[in-house]
Amino acid sequence: MLLQKANKLFLLTLYNWQWIVDYIHGEKMSNREAHGSCVFLFWHQQFILGFENMLRSLGPQYACITLPYYNFVQHYTNFQAGKCTTFETCSQILLDLGGPTNGNVISQTIYNRVISPAVCVKSLPLNHFCDSSSTCSHCVARGPWKTRPPPLETGFATVYSALFAASDIKSMSAKLETTTYNWSYGIHYNDPTFFVLHSTLDALYTIFYKCNASSLQLAFQGCTTRNNQPVGPSSTILMRYYLPNGNLILATDLMSPVAAFFSQLPYEYYKLVDTATLGPGNSYVYELKELLGQMYTQCVSTKLSRRLESPQQQIVSPVEKWLTWNVLAHRHEVHSIGKGLNMTSNDINIEIFKMQLVHHNTCLVEIVDFTRDFKSEWHINGTRPAISLLNQLNSGEILIRIPNWRDINAKYFPCPLNTTN
Repeated sequence: MLLQKANKLFLLTLYNWQWIVDYIHGEKMSNREAHGSCVFLFWHQQFILGFENMLRSLGPQYACITLPYYNFVQHYTNFQAGKCTTFETCSQILLDLGGPTNGNVISQTIYNRVISPAVCVKSLPLNHFCDSSSTCSHCVARGPWKTRPPPLETGFATVYSALFAASDIKSMSAKLETTTYNWSYGIHYNDPTFFVLHSTLDALYTIFYKCNASSLQLAFQGCTTRNNQPVGPSSTILMRYYLPNGNLILATDLMSPVAAFFSQLPYEYYKLVDTATLGPGNSYVYELKELLGQMYTQCVSTKLSRRLESPQQQIVSPVEKWLTWNVLAHRHEVHSIGKGLNMTSNDINIEIFKMQLVHHNTCLVEIVDFTRDFKSEWHINGTRPAISLLNQLNSGEILIRIPNWRDINAKYFPCPLNTTN
């Protein structure tokens, strides 16, 4: 799955996204295995690979189509630098996939689940969506992307912490799901943006695997899913399909209309750990640019380099944007100071996150918690972690340990709301 702009060809194939989502991701037990468990990333990896195979089956002109990914890390960097202000203005791919405004505010019911009132967008290809087999609203409900700024949880400091502070695949997956994914502001699985979001999470996993799992020989770890069922390395992925008569079968069953898209994919979790060993026609690489490319090539290193210094499994482009260098230079300077204070790399990264947190809240937009209704709809428990940390900083319970951190922040990032940062 190589990065590509969501163009007309991609949009045309997306007319067919709904039925594979309706009958697989909407199935209750499959969904419970896919979310809130150690297989969150691997289940969705399998799902988007099958979806991609479905798109390619629509005709020879689609045989090489690939899912794009949504580079929200770079988009947050643009927001942080004052180059854009909202999801709509920061992320061209969201506009390519229908945007946030062409529609009316309604409450939509999807797979017996009531979606909070939102703009129901009717742009191409969303105007083909049907709520059920009997009703068609010809639109998809989306969050307030026109006014909502990119959240801190999609920024470099948060994503870096998720990938490199984790000691194993299980904890890394949980961190990505409970921070970046949970705070994606209302991307429902009836929305084609859902697929490019999961493409991004999968790309982030390839970075983690290259930098941590493969070098440390980390393996798949088991857990108990929300179905109260144990899942281990050799467990078969629970991905079931609704037949028109209401019966359930595995997606790979010969009677399943989607069998051709999933049957050639590895179907045991441990076989999905390395995306380069999925077998002929299934293995894939990403084209990683700017900050994603830097994370892939440099891993935990803080040195600044334009050269690709080792053989790469993924396709990595050299850094070209000064905004990327700004983020990397900020990190490099803070690490240099922290090491002089005998701090560990992990401790320094925590300090960087604190600095970014204060900058976001003071200079960009106040960090607020989600509403009770939104948390209930998305199964989010507790207070937003960023708010808990911010409260600790404001109360003096914890401090930012980097000397002159305000001056360092001001050196690299503008502060339009407060000149004192």
